[in-house]
Amino acid sequence: MKQCVVFLAILAFFSSLRTEAVIALNTSTSNFNALNLGGPSDPVADNQANKPDIELVGSDSAELYAFYGGFLDNGSSSTTDGDVFFRVRVAGNSGLPELGGYVFIGLDITGDGALDYFIQHGGNPTQQIAILRADLSAANNSPDTLSLGQTLFTTDVVDYGEAGANSYFTDVVDIDPGLTGTDYDPYDLDGGDDADHFLTFTFDFAELVNVIRTDAANDSLDDDLDDSFEWFDDSFSMQMVLMTSQDVNNINSDLGGIDGDSTDQFNTGGGISTPVDPGGEDIVPEPATYALLFGLAALGCAACRRRHK
Repeated sequence: MKQCVVFLAILAFFSSLRTEAVIALNTSTSNFNALNLGGPSDPVADNQANKPDIELVGSDSAELYAFYGGFLDNGSSSTTDGDVFFRVRVAGNSGLPELGGYVFIGLDITGDGALDYFIQHGGNPTQQIAILRADLSAANNSPDTLSLGQTLFTTDVVDYGEAGANSYFTDVVDIDPGLTGTDYDPYDLDGGDDADHFLTFTFDFAELVNVIRTDAANDSLDDDLDDSFEWFDDSFSMQMVLMTSQDVNNINSDLGGIDGDSTDQFNTGGGISTPVDPGGEDIVPEPATYALLFGLAALGCAACRRRHK
C-alpha cells in the first residue's frame, strides 16, 4: 500500500509541473500561449483612432491571434520570480520605430469580471512598462467603464538590441518567417497594405507579486483581495483583457475580441480571456491529460494490489 501512495504522490507532482518553452523577445510565436478573448481574436478596422499601430488584428480561423503570453522561470524553483512576456499583433506602424500609442493589459485576479490592475506599455517622450491599480471609483467590468488608477511600478522601455532589452516592435515576418495562407495574407491580416507588427515586451514577475501582495496586506482594493492574495504567486489564476489607446488619459482605441463600441460587460459580451496563469497558459489540464493521468494512477494501483496478493 505504501508503494501505491508513493506512486500516486510522484504522479501528482509530475502532473503539476509547468511545461515551459524557452522564450525571448524574438522567439517564434509558436512558443507563446494564444489567449482566447471570448470572441474573435480581433475584428479588423474597429479602432477609434484609425492608426495602424494601435489597431489590433488577429484571425481565429488562420490561428494567427492578436494576443499572446508567456512565462520564463529561468530554471528557478521559486514561485515568485521569473519573467512575464506579452506579445500583441497590430496592423502596422505609424512611421515610427516604436509603437506610437499605448497597449494595456487588464488583469482580473479575483474572478468577478472586473479588472483589478492594468499592465501598460507606452509613453511620451519616454516609453515605459508600468503596473497600475484600476480606478476604485469605476466598475472596470465593460469597455465603457474602464478607468486607470494609481501607478504602482514603472521601468523604462529598453529596445531590442540594447543591453537589458525588454521591448521589441517589429514586422511579424521578422519573428515568424515562412507563414502561408490561401485566402489571406498572413503578414497583413486586415488587408491594409501595411505589414502587421508584433509588440513583444517583458517585465519581472516579482514586481507584480510585490504590488498584489502589498495591496492585499493593506486592503488597497476595498477588501476585494482576501488574505490568500498576501501569498500571490505564479500558481494563481487570472483573466486578461487587451486594449490600446492613443494616450494615457483614457482607453479609447481598440479592445481585443470585441467588434466596435460594445458596452456589454466582459463576462457576457466577450473581450476577456479564460482563467490563465500569469504567462497566459490555461491552468486546467486538457481532458486528454486528465484521462492519461487517471489511467496511469489506475495502472499503478492495480500493480500495487497484485504485488500484495
